Amino acid sequence: MKSASVRSNRTALVFIAIAVLSNLLVPRAATGEWQRDGMPICTARGSQGSTQIAPDGAGGALIVWSDNRKGYGNYDSLDIYGQKVSVNGETQWGLNGVLVCGALGDQVSPVVCKDGAGGAIISWLDIHSGSQYRVYAQRVSAGGNVCWAIGGVALSSGDGDEGSVHIVSDGQGGAIIVWDRYYNYYTGVRAQRVNADGDLLWGPDGIMLASDVDSPPGVVAAEDGSGGVLAAWILSGWDDVIAQRVDGSGNLLWGPEGAPACTGYPPSPNNVVIVSDCAGGAIVAWDDIRAGASAIYAQHINAGGNVLWPEGGALVCGAEYPGSIGQEYPAIASDGVGGAIVTWFDRPSNSAYSLNIYAQRIDGAGALVWPGSRVPVCTASGSQWLPQIVSDKSGGAIITWSDERDESYEGDIYTQRVSAGGEALWTTDGVAISKAIDLQKNPVLIEDGSHGAIIAWDDLRTTDYFDVYASRVAANGTTDVVFAEASAVAGNGHVTLSWQTTAEATARSFRIQRSESFDGEFATLDLQIIMSSALSFHCTDYSVLPGKTYWYKIVLVTGSTEESYGPIAARIEPSPKVFAAHQSFPNPFNPVCTIRYDIPAPVAASLQILDVEGSVVRKLLSDAWREPGVYSEVWDGKADDGNALPSGVYFYQLKAGEFVAARKIVLLR
Repeated sequence: MKSASVRSNRTALVFIAIAVLSNLLVPRAATGEWQRDGMPICTARGSQGSTQIAPDGAGGALIVWSDNRKGYGNYDSLDIYGQKVSVNGETQWGLNGVLVCGALGDQVSPVVCKDGAGGAIISWLDIHSGSQYRVYAQRVSAGGNVCWAIGGVALSSGDGDEGSVHIVSDGQGGAIIVWDRYYNYYTGVRAQRVNADGDLLWGPDGIMLASDVDSPPGVVAAEDGSGGVLAAWILSGWDDVIAQRVDGSGNLLWGPEGAPACTGYPPSPNNVVIVSDCAGGAIVAWDDIRAGASAIYAQHINAGGNVLWPEGGALVCGAEYPGSIGQEYPAIASDGVGGAIVTWFDRPSNSAYSLNIYAQRIDGAGALVWPGSRVPVCTASGSQWLPQIVSDKSGGAIITWSDERDESYEGDIYTQRVSAGGEALWTTDGVAISKAIDLQKNPVLIEDGSHGAIIAWDDLRTTDYFDVYASRVAANGTTDVVFAEASAVAGNGHVTLSWQTTAEATARSFRIQRSESFDGEFATLDLQIIMSSALSFHCTDYSVLPGKTYWYKIVLVTGSTEESYGPIAARIEPSPKVFAAHQSFPNPFNPVCTIRYDIPAPVAASLQILDVEGSVVRKLLSDAWREPGVYSEVWDGKADDGNALPSGVYFYQLKAGEFVAARKIVLLR
């Protein structure tokens, strides 16, 4: 661990200038697409790792990692980078991501959540301000620019090493961050809320949730569904699992001591996880060895902080199976109806190095839903370990893990979807997400908004250092990319949807669905879909109203499976009240500009470009019929004969019935 040294003011200013330029000069063009065995998210020199992922709110992903490209080969020089990936695999924040924090010393263990505006809020452990790790945060806009102070915002001001950082969205453009702090031989739990502007809402040092917890394993956290946070930890020396709910104002809703998820059952519980019960409460799970072998237990706490299941928790899965010596490292996801789905790895007694993946669903009353006490997720040869899980938003779950079935000590990435009834929906023992050479490890995942998942991981396929890769698996378990791109363009009182595929399809294979909110109910529209080619399609929705925003999904139906793109949004401008010709933008311009105008009543309209002498140099419209609506035309700086006009001052003139208006425009070559 490297401590920060004192630098001159000149050096500090140089560092800030470089950091600012590195973000301003990031290319904004989207690149890449989903690929078999994963697409590269970051392959910069040096090593990248500690990868984490969050949904971007539009079907894509926000991915962050710790990166030592600056100190290539020196693992004590680590920065934080991030990348945004669209639902169809386009990287949004330039080649190899954007620099989130490149301060002196180390920045490690990043976590991320969406900011509600297409960007991300990222938190991490940072040692640049002294000899102890502190928690910092930064917001990155949808376009990939850092929004807060260079180097991030410090979330606390107290003494002590900090760790086990977790982050959740507050639903209002900000985030709540929870972490451990080690001081005077004790470990406490603290939390801080930061708004969209980077202001600390819970004081300079946050609030204390607990003063004496086991470290490790440290605190875990989850969204409570109402703008607050759920947290859980193990009480130091007491072998008790404690949970707490904090509202958006920083109030401890389950009393100053929290709610006891498990008390009085030594030996020590371990590997605690938590998830919302979708009603203001929480379900907490852990493993412990009270019965002699490790087993999985869980507890339900309602919105009032009352424990609903037995004092020691409900048994999710014990070591009662022949050949099994225990279940460890649970991961948890909501089932959407008040219960949870828990997954873990099982260690057979006939091989200390062979692990398999199992899962179980437990309802809100503590009853096991799936038959046989557990269902196999993967029982392939070799080892599968450290599963991660998300809800599939249909009552089931998607699970991913590292897998050594083919080559000892060289892991691959696999995934499986389990239905609400406990049936494995994909290939037996899982779908291979990446079987690239060498080692892939530590997969993390999100649901993609269409019952599939986006998975990211640390990857050693190309060099002696880890890179970051990602892949998408569809709801039917396929990793082949169907949609290359799609768009929804609103104008003139309708929405035009256009899309391209990577495989041939027919127009009748598609369904168009629409909702008036991103996460609302989508209804299928009766639209005529036109095939421009075997790979290109479009349709128009005329049943829209002015002043409203609509969300669309494009669904390809093949047999009993579906692959969808979206949702993508289109806003219908309100009907204008008066005729208007708006100032073009940009102005000055080069090479093109957009001229926007309003038509409140049916009329024939003309739009032309004049030079300073009043001569017409370009006709953009000539007695074109226009229904009421908001319109725009693009001028490319050329005359009617196609020749480029010189730099100078021009005017554009709109005539619509008796309405005539003109505005100045400047062309700069």
